[in-house]
Amino acid sequence: MDSQEIDALLALCRTDSAEGQCRAIVDLEDMRAREAVPVLLGLVSSPDAGVRANVASALGKLGSCESVSPALLSLLEDPEALVRVNATQSLGDLRCTECAPRLRQVLTSDPDALVRLQAAETLGTLKDRAALPSMMSALRDPDEGVRAQAAEAMGQLGERVVMPELSALLATERSSLVRASLLGALYQLGDEAALALLLDEVEGMDDQTAATVLNLAMEVIRPPHAALLRSRLEVLVRSRQTLTAEAESLLRRLGP
Repeated sequence: MDSQEIDALLALCRTDSAEGQCRAIVDLEDMRAREAVPVLLGLVSSPDAGVRANVASALGKLGSCESVSPALLSLLEDPEALVRVNATQSLGDLRCTECAPRLRQVLTSDPDALVRLQAAETLGTLKDRAALPSMMSALRDPDEGVRAQAAEAMGQLGERVVMPELSALLATERSSLVRASLLGALYQLGDEAALALLLDEVEGMDDQTAATVLNLAMEVIRPPHAALLRSRLEVLVRSRQTLTAEAESLLRRLGP
């Protein structure tokens, strides 16, 4: 690591140029320059939203939960959604489990759907079982992305007690993405039949959603059921040219 280059970037962070600060923060994050944390903490209250957003991201890569979580928690109150998204993600990157109660509030009350979605993802990453009530509420969020991410997090939390509720939601949920996430969660929680239903959902989806769902299946698949996913992917390679590249890529990841 070039100490002179880092010193130059830190000096740029101390200037009044928001553009220069943003560029320097990104470079420091890429260089994993942990010595930059004290300087970045000094930029948490920058008047520039782009600087604050970059700081929120960089602290999650360069800091520790102990050293930067108070700053990240303060950024959850930021007026800019992107800053709150990045702060929420960084708390997950740092495995700040003690911040889970605040993240549960974000999941159910933040006005921005992307922030709520990131809160659901982070709570799943943190394996915060106390978030179950908040997750259940998020499964009825008006935004389909939030509902889908909450369903995925339910699968990560591993609480089988929610399976009847997830199954019931399948009867009323119209979003293909959310339905797939519900089925993926049920599969993770032990309902093996849900995998075939999940793969069946791909047939009626647009290409982008289908690719997302196939990657979801790839993430949750267990070795005994890899053959089923492989057979579906092989069919897609032949029958749906617009998904051929995605299916072939997943087949390579599955291996022989």
